[in-house]
Amino acid sequence: MSYTSVEQIRPYLSCDLPRGDRIRDLAVTLKGTEFVRFYGGAVDESTVVVKAVRSSDHSRVALTLSSGLNQIAPNPVTRGSVVVASDSSLGTVYVENEDYVIDYDNGTLELSSDSGLDIGQSITIWYFAQIRCTSGMDYQVNAARGEIRRIANGLIASG
Repeated sequence: MSYTSVEQIRPYLSCDLPRGDRIRDLAVTLKGTEFVRFYGGAVDESTVVVKAVRSSDHSRVALTLSSGLNQIAPNPVTRGSVVVASDSSLGTVYVENEDYVIDYDNGTLELSSDSGLDIGQSITIWYFAQIRCTSGMDYQVNAARGEIRRIANGLIASG
């Protein structure tokens, strides 16, 4: 039976932490200020980006399309929450990755090459806005265990 632990081996590893797959947009519910496991092992804390939904109501913006990137939100947008329509009555609803592409991290929309949308066209967009949270102010990560907790007075609401 071996008495060697991970802590004893760690100083001899060629990298600080074990490397794993890149995980994006992992939903975690933080209640109170207890740690919650979000990954099955150690993580590199410098790679953790925490975003929280700003409101349970969709944000709405009217936009006239231009070529290139169209800014729809100043902050990140929740993946899968975007609806693009010709007007606020949902006259024509357009299809993501067919008519447009969303960059969720930067809150931008770009027309697809075979889009049913045109430059100069006015549209209405609904989305869930997010806020970027700050380590040490809004949350704390236990990198060795792959855990996270909210800080009581931070931007992350309990639940």
